[in-house]
Amino acid sequence: MGGPITSGYGYRRDPFTGTKAFHHGVDTAGMLGESIRSRVSGQVVYSGYGASGTPLAGLGNVVAVQDAAGLTHIYGHNQNNYARVGQMVQAGQSIGSMGSTGRSTGTHSHYEVRMGGRSINPMGGTYTIQRGDTFSQIAKRYYGNAYNGGMNQLKALNPHIKDINRIYAGQTITVPDAKTSTPTSSAPVSSGPSASEIAAQQAAAAAAAAAHVPMDQLIPFGDLLALQAIEKLHLYNHQPSHRLQRLE
Repeated sequence: MGGPITSGYGYRRDPFTGTKAFHHGVDTAGMLGESIRSRVSGQVVYSGYGASGTPLAGLGNVVAVQDAAGLTHIYGHNQNNYARVGQMVQAGQSIGSMGSTGRSTGTHSHYEVRMGGRSINPMGGTYTIQRGDTFSQIAKRYYGNAYNGGMNQLKALNPHIKDINRIYAGQTITVPDAKTSTPTSSAPVSSGPSASEIAAQQAAAAAAAAAHVPMDQLIPFGDLLALQAIEKLHLYNHQPSHRLQRLE
């Protein structure tokens, strides 16, 4: 997954429609079958085909890993998925192979990071504060804690913020990149899917195969943040200027 970046995070021209649209991840070029390696250590919270009608639609074969800081790292368009739901993986471990499944124009890897259900720039940069956010919550999401160094590190990146209790929606702050936003303490990985959820997912897949139901018609199980309580999290309206739409 160390190939050249062919499409970055942010606005671009949709390769299918030709219109301006927001791209929620980073695309890198590579060879068909090339190993896709996890950028972080964590727990696999989804491994399967991106179901239609969900925020994973269009990503084809996709693996999602949740790290100890609560960030969800998504790897899409895989030729094959090697990792399984509930599995603990290490940074650098192979979790799939590069392909062109789903809404794709050619072989590449789509890497995306979500925090609390919202996409963030995987390469680091800025984060736009949302209504209801607090400085401590943001620090916890990025560093795994708020009061054991997390807030101090976030404040160090944002010296212009004089009063952390007076931040407002729409304000832009500097954040670390997703690869280095690991906890400063040995915080455990946030709760993943239970054994019953994993069993239910496997049973659903088996039932689908027996009934010849396409996998993209199944709503996946597990606790992938991007799939939880879609209406509650307002995933399709997380930022006024660009709604969450699948662009690979």
